Amino acid sequence: MGNNKPPAKSHKTGISILTIASVVFTAIGGFNDAAEFWERLDTMGIRDALSGSTLVLILAAVAVIFSIAYLFSSWRSKRQAKKALAALAAQAEEAKARGEEFVMPERTVGAKVGSAMSTVLDAITKTIIVLFIIALIGIAGFTAVKVKEYNSRPVFNALEAVEIKGCVEGYDGLGYVNSDKVVYSVPEDIIEIYKNSKNYKKTKDYSEQQSLWAQVKQDLTYTITPDTSEGGTLSNGDTVTVTVTLPGYSIPKLQSDLKIKITGIDQSKEYVIEGLPHKFDSGEQAASEMSAFISAATDKVRIKAYENCDNFMGDYYSDYEVVGAYLCKPNSNPDTNPDALLVLAQYKRQAGTEFASQDTVMLYAYPFDSNTTEADLDNEFISSGEDGVRVRTEIHTYAKPEQLLDTFSTGIYLSGSTSYELLEIPFNG
Repeated sequence: MGNNKPPAKSHKTGISILTIASVVFTAIGGFNDAAEFWERLDTMGIRDALSGSTLVLILAAVAVIFSIAYLFSSWRSKRQAKKALAALAAQAEEAKARGEEFVMPERTVGAKVGSAMSTVLDAITKTIIVLFIIALIGIAGFTAVKVKEYNSRPVFNALEAVEIKGCVEGYDGLGYVNSDKVVYSVPEDIIEIYKNSKNYKKTKDYSEQQSLWAQVKQDLTYTITPDTSEGGTLSNGDTVTVTVTLPGYSIPKLQSDLKIKITGIDQSKEYVIEGLPHKFDSGEQAASEMSAFISAATDKVRIKAYENCDNFMGDYYSDYEVVGAYLCKPNSNPDTNPDALLVLAQYKRQAGTEFASQDTVMLYAYPFDSNTTEADLDNEFISSGEDGVRVRTEIHTYAKPEQLLDTFSTGIYLSGSTSYELLEIPFNG
């Protein structure tokens, strides 16, 4: 009568147990790791969040594999059952054609119990798989929302919020960072950062974040090295380094609390010093490098003397003589106190008359360094504190050159904070 045995069972029961076990272990691991996973996702992004949940990911992957294997095994079992039923139907038809009675094979009690248990186990397994898939979809969807929020956060680069280019002043070998001119562009209001994000909502209250941001701004520390606050030592080609620190904060937690990304902390950037002018070490060096300027300055002194006499209704002068040119060097703080050029000349006005007098004419240019040009001699109207070379040409009636030299050595004309050493400049005047 042929083979009336029911179709052989595959390893469906074993796969079912393994599937249920893998899903259960995944659920336990996910439950224990959930809090840390969401925290990592909120503070450091999806990559770090996933890297910290490797075991759970492996368990989930195993559960997915077993679930697929079980569903395939279930489909295969149903297919085999259909084939078995079809075979029995064919046998019944053959028996009927032969005029024989076909007797259906009887199932044992054990087979019936096993079949019932298999049906229950199948229902439980499929229910767990469905719940597992729903949970995966839900977690994936929520994670995608969190990832989008994290990736859309605005970035505050603390290192780019400081700029010292153009703030290095002084002279080659005496350069310094002028701290008053260092530019810090750290926003006062955190909304200025939020505005660059798709996450920003005008109607939301950001007062709590602003309070935290105000404290962060206060604690944000910029360190400039080398420290030139006690006196300039920088030369062209030297490097100035700016380092940003934020001590006492957990950056990942701070990013989570403020909903921004913070970069540049504990990082540095370098600036190469260039373009600093140099001072002259001696009168001889000044004469060598600035001969044209000094010559033009003495011409200006002579013209001033002539104009002074001409303004006195045709007064004439005689015995005109350039007394000397001097390099005035500050005795203190040479990085912030510039050098100056002093030119002195004397002449007699209305000699041989009862109105005879000896006048002294002087010119000083301040600062006087390698950047000074002949065009600066026209700067008669630049006031103290303004950028540029200050030039003054003055007539002192009845004053002797020695008196003016004394006033310059004490710094009255140039700076009240230092005295000056006057170095004679050799030149053909």
